[in-house]
Amino acid sequence: MRALSAISGVISVILAVLVLLFPGYGVLTLLIIVSFGLIVYGVGRIALAYTLKTSVGWVRGMFVAVGVLDLILSVLVLVLPGLALLTFAVVLSVVLLVSGVEMIVSGASGRTWLVLNAVADEMG
Repeated sequence: MRALSAISGVISVILAVLVLLFPGYGVLTLLIIVSFGLIVYGVGRIALAYTLKTSVGWVRGMFVAVGVLDLILSVLVLVLPGLALLTFAVVLSVVLLVSGVEMIVSGASGRTWLVLNAVADEMG
């Protein structure tokens, strides 16, 4: 058991050094793994839709639609990884921009966590 732990530790260190030296390959590898995960998820959703014979038709249709959308997106990510990375960067930057503006407004108004306060007020 100790040998297995030592071997996995050495492999982890080697992979960490490789990712530090070649970060583009690390990101591409992660993107490919996530894409294959989406393929499995999409196929699972489609299979689930066909096994739920007693469910309402529109629910089964949504499962199929989500599964097909997952398959399309995962194939697009595999075919156009640069576009996927650009899309991720744009979405991340928009989220960070909105979050930053929210924090600035919270600080300037003296109220913290405006969004969470609004959600809490709506929930009762």
